[in-house]
Amino acid sequence: MFLVNVPVCLAIIAFGAPILRESRDPQAGGVPDPLAVVLVAAVPAGLSYAIIEGPRSGWDSARVLVCFAAAVLLTPLLLRRSATAARPVLDLALFRVRQFRLVNASILSFAVAFYGILLGNIVFLQTVWGYSVLRAALANAPGPLLVALVARWASGLAFRIGFRQVLLIGGASWAAGTALLATGVGDSPHWVTHWLPATLLTGLGIGLTLPVQSGAAVQSLPPGRYGIGSAISQSFRQLGAVLGISLFVAVVGDARGNALLAYQHIWWAFGAIGLGSSLLPFLPRLRRETHPASTTSATPQAVSPSLDS
Repeated sequence: MFLVNVPVCLAIIAFGAPILRESRDPQAGGVPDPLAVVLVAAVPAGLSYAIIEGPRSGWDSARVLVCFAAAVLLTPLLLRRSATAARPVLDLALFRVRQFRLVNASILSFAVAFYGILLGNIVFLQTVWGYSVLRAALANAPGPLLVALVARWASGLAFRIGFRQVLLIGGASWAAGTALLATGVGDSPHWVTHWLPATLLTGLGIGLTLPVQSGAAVQSLPPGRYGIGSAISQSFRQLGAVLGISLFVAVVGDARGNALLAYQHIWWAFGAIGLGSSLLPFLPRLRRETHPASTTSATPQAVSPSLDS
């Protein structure tokens, strides 16, 4: 499973090296704040442990409460270190850019839904429908294949009509697919009539969402900040993955024998979260914002146009 990535990475290097252009921040350098590195790992770890352990040990148990409290109390410390450190782990100045801020909120929330469903559907097919691991993987394959077909087209569409509109279509498709799962899938296997249509709809939603979010997050940043902006966006996506998988484990682990009902709750909840993520970029502008001068030495003309038409 791990070795299959090697030829893929080699192909990326071969095709990417001649066409990708480097953009560098002349002010970057040195080691990021060590304490913030620890904090940025400790906060999601504590939150994830508390969510997973809550149903088993009790939401009022000492360990769960301590982990929740640690995550809550350490978050302001992480933000303070990021605001005051010479080389912060999170460059908070980038969040003054409205598009960057809202799209990263969308990335976080959609990742919660996406990764929760990604794991949940595979486990459902094995535990409820009794599929083997290989059969469960093949049963889910049409969705990812559709993602690969749609992703490039979605990015071009976002450039033409605006990323918000594409994300909204993607969120609606995602919600429709999860609703089909919640209302149509039962204890007995019906892959062609029940599972496949839902998988294709969620795959369409993913293909219209993930690549568009990645591009929209950094599109409003100066070129010299693309690297750090992309890294922050990926961190938000990974945090969403931690939370989504933790929520899935908490809900299904507390099912108490009624597995199908637990999965229906999962599909409804993650469907709503995915749809909500597509609405976040539509939040009204509260005040006029400009690019923070402290984040780049680039001239205003170097700032890329927004994907939002």
